[in-house]
Amino acid sequence: MGEVMPRLLRTEDAADYCAVSVSAFHKEIAPRCRKIHPAGNRVAWLRDDLDAYIDEKAGIIRPEIVRDGKRLNPLEAILPS
Repeated sequence: MGEVMPRLLRTEDAADYCAVSVSAFHKEIAPRCRKIHPAGNRVAWLRDDLDAYIDEKAGIIRPEIVRDGKRLNPLEAILPS
């Protein structure tokens, strides 16, 4: 079986995944993604959120999501209403 890509990435790995420094990740990307605490104080980031951020920056249009008649961007759609 091939290598499995994890759904959660530590901050350093998330920054590498997005091809930015850790400080740039905290400034530009982290505020737009969900911070997960999988165990204790450990912090991780959802790869799906990182992909959504990258897609938005690349101008890739994802399927439109509508909630209560309002069009949401993919990040809004994953946050609780």
